[in-house]
Amino acid sequence: MLSAVMPEVKSQSNMEKQNVENVVRRFIHGADARDIRQVDAVLNVNFRAVINRLFGGEDLSIMTKDLYLDLLKNGKIGGDQRQIEFLMTDIVGNYAVVKAKFKGKELLFTNYILLIRTIDNEWLMVTDLPHVEKP
Repeated sequence: MLSAVMPEVKSQSNMEKQNVENVVRRFIHGADARDIRQVDAVLNVNFRAVINRLFGGEDLSIMTKDLYLDLLKNGKIGGDQRQIEFLMTDIVGNYAVVKAKFKGKELLFTNYILLIRTIDNEWLMVTDLPHVEKP
């Protein structure tokens, strides 16, 4: 009996992993294209990007969702075509953590991305912790 249940559980968890990773893909592809609507659709209203000591600096910067979208709109960020490599995706209940690399033409990002599952069973990004370096 247990063996009959196990494949379905594994299938469901693979589907959830795919759903979470698709949100990250939509975020990256949207940012690369500077598609404000696409990025807005995958960010929770309380989204924050936390950038600590960019390029060896001393500052901690915290960007709200509105600021992030404004920077995209004004061409200050985004506009690349990055390759995506998922290093880890962990889901527990209504939370997910993704570690991924995004390689662009000039920059390499290693990000920890935190997502939440809404009451409507939709995954949204709530935090992005990027480590940015020049390859």
